[in-house]
Amino acid sequence: MPKRGMRKTARERLEKLRHIFSHPQHPEGRTSERLASVREALDAWHPAGTTEQGQKAQLEERLQAARRGFESGRQKSKVSAESKRLLEDVRKQRPMKLEGSDQTFSPQLLGTHGKLSVADREAEEKALADHISRGEQIYRALTDGGERPEATRDNVSALSFYLRAQSEKATGRPWLRGAMTIPDRGGKIRSWLDSTHGHVYTRDTSHLSKEDQEARGGQGRGMDFEREGPIEQRLPYGMRTLLFQQYKREGQQRLYLKMETEGARFNPTHSAELGGREEPSASDIRPMQAADVPEAISHLKNLLIAEKDTSGLARYGEKFGDLPKDMQAAYRDIVQTALKNPQLSHAVEDGVSYEVGPSFKGIPIPRAAAKLAGYSKGVAKIEDHVSQIEKNLDNLQRYLGDRGLDPKVKEQIQSGIDAWRQGAQSAWGASHSTQSGVRVGNEVVLQPDDLGSWR
Repeated sequence: MPKRGMRKTARERLEKLRHIFSHPQHPEGRTSERLASVREALDAWHPAGTTEQGQKAQLEERLQAARRGFESGRQKSKVSAESKRLLEDVRKQRPMKLEGSDQTFSPQLLGTHGKLSVADREAEEKALADHISRGEQIYRALTDGGERPEATRDNVSALSFYLRAQSEKATGRPWLRGAMTIPDRGGKIRSWLDSTHGHVYTRDTSHLSKEDQEARGGQGRGMDFEREGPIEQRLPYGMRTLLFQQYKREGQQRLYLKMETEGARFNPTHSAELGGREEPSASDIRPMQAADVPEAISHLKNLLIAEKDTSGLARYGEKFGDLPKDMQAAYRDIVQTALKNPQLSHAVEDGVSYEVGPSFKGIPIPRAAAKLAGYSKGVAKIEDHVSQIEKNLDNLQRYLGDRGLDPKVKEQIQSGIDAWRQGAQSAWGASHSTQSGVRVGNEVVLQPDDLGSWR
């Protein structure tokens, strides 16, 4: 049985807590208020990737420990200091909700690597909203025939933030690495970027085909930005360079845009002999600088040995390994199951026409199974392969009937096809078909309907 003095202490502590909660100006009341604010912020946080999930889990653990310390009444100064740190950390790490927009953004979009104080981050968020709005105005002026905005690097930065915001609205998720394409009728945006005096340069790139690069306006271009400084001097996610080049699909002129971690101004093998291309004016091209050489070395190193991505965010690169893990697994299951069936295996492996019965000639299936890890044609090409496998399944069943595929095999392959397409809808958005004829690789494909108001 507890002693009377202990019961009195517990009662006194309870009364003190009531006093604290009813008087926020009390030092312990401020601690309680801060902890409640942290709880509210964490409850409203829905992590977009594995990194954010880990950040939130760590903050949850710290909050629980601080709450236990507060309720015990011990180490008051330590708990008070931790409540301040917690509130600042959760404000720095939580997703951004910009004024006037229902869309949330990863704080990594700012490209400040989490170094901002709470006050600085609030100022940065306001600057970001203004910058995106400026980018939207620039896009409207370039595409709607308004007064042409001045071609400055600051304005290119604003346009880049606007386009990235719209791409994340289209996909429904933040993404760090990869590319996007936009319609560019008449090459108006590309020619405007070309005239950014003293910043633009031509460069080699492996992202578009040789045929694309030999076409008018198809030569790769680059423009470098700062990794630190005002938002007008930066790119989304702290990227270093903007690669852009023109291409055409299905009669539609488009612009390929990719933000990369290193510049590519220095390239001793770069050739100006591609036929038919339209380049920036020589007077606008940025002169070579001393820093271009180490940038180029880093660029090459990253090309050969890709830097590990620890952001936990989505990626839209061209390679098979850039696809979401569930899509990679689904495609492997489709191909590996087909390979086990003698009526499909040769077609999947060799890409040859094959005959089944006297009246049926099968549809050739492209070679793909042997080089899954290095597949670099993108989701649209893989979808073509999946579609042809699916078509062959139907044809085999139609022409062979009971002598055709084992129903369990057909069901297993069809299940993989369904999983593949569900993964594609989740990654690119339900309205962005993997079979789009304008697609280059795994990039985010934006159409005019995707480029409305960002708010």
